Amino acid sequence: MKSFFGSFFGAFFAIIFLVGLCVAGFGAVIVFVGMSEKGTALPAGSLLVLDLAQPIRDAPPEFDPSQLLAGMNDEQQEERVSLRDVLLAVARAATDAKIKGVFITGNIPLDRGYGSSYAALKEVREALIKFKESHKPVYSYLQFPFTSGYYVASVADEIFVDPQAEFILRGPAFSSLYFASALKKFGIGVQVSRVGKYKSAVEPFIRDDMSPESREQIEKLFADVWSEVETAIEQSRGLQPGSLEQLINANGIINSDVAIKSKLGTEVVSLSQIMDRFKKQYGTDSQHNTFNQVSVNAYLESVVRDQKKSAGAGSKIGVV
Repeated sequence: MKSFFGSFFGAFFAIIFLVGLCVAGFGAVIVFVGMSEKGTALPAGSLLVLDLAQPIRDAPPEFDPSQLLAGMNDEQQEERVSLRDVLLAVARAATDAKIKGVFITGNIPLDRGYGSSYAALKEVREALIKFKESHKPVYSYLQFPFTSGYYVASVADEIFVDPQAEFILRGPAFSSLYFASALKKFGIGVQVSRVGKYKSAVEPFIRDDMSPESREQIEKLFADVWSEVETAIEQSRGLQPGSLEQLINANGIINSDVAIKSKLGTEVVSLSQIMDRFKKQYGTDSQHNTFNQVSVNAYLESVVRDQKKSAGAGSKIGVV
């Protein structure tokens, strides 16, 4: 009996200890998360930075539990941005006295997955055009822009071109693998039921090349996309219709000098020179040795904090 009570109370106190340890750990995580969410005050005269290197996704990312520990270490966390956040930030910045303009930078990665689609970039571009109605400037800095990145950056009032910049303005392209011969070699048969000729989803399994119908529909789709991109860029840069494609065909990769002469950019200038110029114009962030700036995510977080402060400072109603 004595050994029974000894085992019982030993297990009982061990469970209490483990529960207490879990509660303490959970409380520590909450404290660290709260500390990481406090953020810094947004200085007046800042530029909203739109970094195109971060893929702009149509939907918010899935929850990642590792983000809860972001405030407990110094590791650099991958910043994610959604299309909704970008549109909200740009619209809010147009009427925010602390934001003096927008600075577009970064190159859209080729391996962006489903992010930064032309449909999403079109909405971002239209939001920036609407932002310009506030008479605040939009700047962009280009190093090695591809077509999708320049499609957005072309709306800027001033386009700074790096001295070593190369514009790679290619049209949309498509490629596919075909497995019919490989499947036949291994004795694998594919049975397909389809109605009509314009049903190309199964073609990789029943053909060794693209069908004329598939090529036709893809060419029409890409022609519409390219027409929209080309027309938008030409209108923003004050170019004659069709001149952009002529410029690309004549030069291939466009260097900084040709870009300026062709009105694709406004000035050849290095990033360090831009930094110095903006420090004088918009103030210096001495902590990060740059000009006063804020990212899309950081800006929206500051907006939420300000809204909470405003709500807490107002009149309160007591219910008895």
